[in-house]
Amino acid sequence: MERNIGSGAAGQPDPNRDQLVELIRRLADPALVAVAPHWRRDPGKPDRLRQLLGDGLRAIVGCLARRRRVVLMGEGLRAASGPAVIRRDPGIRALLAALGARNPVLAVPSCAASMDRFCAAIGLDPADEVEVLLSANAALTLTGRANGCAVIGHVAIGDHGLASLRRHRTGLARARAARLPAAVEILLPRPVVSPDPDRVFLQTRLPGRPMTDLPLTEERLADCLDAAATPLWHLHDHGAAAGALPDLAGLRQMLLTIPEQLPRHARDLAGRAAGRAAAWLARRAMHAVAVHGDYWPANILVGDDLRPRGLVDWEWFRPRGLPGYDALYLLVTTLAHARGAPLARVMRQIWIEEERGTAFRGVHRRIARRTGFSAGDMGCLGLVLWLAVIRRTVIDTRSPGDHWLPAFLADTAPAVEAFLRTREAAPAGDAVA
Repeated sequence: MERNIGSGAAGQPDPNRDQLVELIRRLADPALVAVAPHWRRDPGKPDRLRQLLGDGLRAIVGCLARRRRVVLMGEGLRAASGPAVIRRDPGIRALLAALGARNPVLAVPSCAASMDRFCAAIGLDPADEVEVLLSANAALTLTGRANGCAVIGHVAIGDHGLASLRRHRTGLARARAARLPAAVEILLPRPVVSPDPDRVFLQTRLPGRPMTDLPLTEERLADCLDAAATPLWHLHDHGAAAGALPDLAGLRQMLLTIPEQLPRHARDLAGRAAGRAAAWLARRAMHAVAVHGDYWPANILVGDDLRPRGLVDWEWFRPRGLPGYDALYLLVTTLAHARGAPLARVMRQIWIEEERGTAFRGVHRRIARRTGFSAGDMGCLGLVLWLAVIRRTVIDTRSPGDHWLPAFLADTAPAVEAFLRTREAAPAGDAVA
């Protein structure tokens, strides 16, 4: 769940700006692009409005007259992400509409020739409109059509983007080859050939809408969580029937190499947590299940009846992972999204029972019942999840960790520390249970 758009600090790399630069480069020569001044949409400050209507609007109209492309950016790209629509000839009315949006990020009018070049470079059918999603990830996400089929694509930005694309392509290929149960297999997208496979990854667009688009009120949380977890129980039952063991060697290696890659202030706690989790994996018998790895509401496409219609983003797929991992991640990310809370503040409920609400408690018990895990087992599974979130955000992706990690640790470290002390003080036979 690497979507901390608003948490950037001054001087940190800005993935959104990199994405804009890359998109402009693909659309046209930089000399043919005009950037309107940054501005804040604040009715209480008429000077800002005069500046916008003066310099900003004059620049836009002047560029349109010279058939140049125009980029409109809201104040602080870290504080706003959203769709960027590229049209052949949007006209002044569409540009003014973009100015009136709450968080204008990007609007690019494009002539037919540049639109055709852009579509050809990506592998899309020539289109009148292509939508590009700006986020903190290391790749542009765009939608369009290829060979008459609705597709979603990822365009790599820099080295981190290339690594992300490789993980996406490899993960989806492994998932499609893993002989998943039919009820889950029909939810997977299909890869689509692109002209630049090293930098562009296309896949079929699935029906439904992201669960993050739903109003996840407290009254609907239980139903949404139940529906979203259904594919996970199919994977759990499938894994139990197969009887294979998790990839313990790979998991232990991943866990034990995390501390050495972290800042000094985080190494001790992460090292102790990794050691405890690795010891638990060695002593707790369990069957393997296929693990999506990033099973949170944005990657679950649902219909009006809340039933999953598609599962996307298989970048972190593991064919022999831990039972309950995806379900626990679904629980904490759904509650964090629904309540607008930092993920860390929800995650600590894994170890602090007194903080659990009704929704958390019900799903947490269901996971334990399905997996046969004790309370100690669930705490150790939480350690694996905690370390995986740190690894993905600080190590495996481009998000800088020096501003994110302290805040994450401030909310979670006391709960992790208390759980570790409890395990260390437990009787020998229960020390890693």
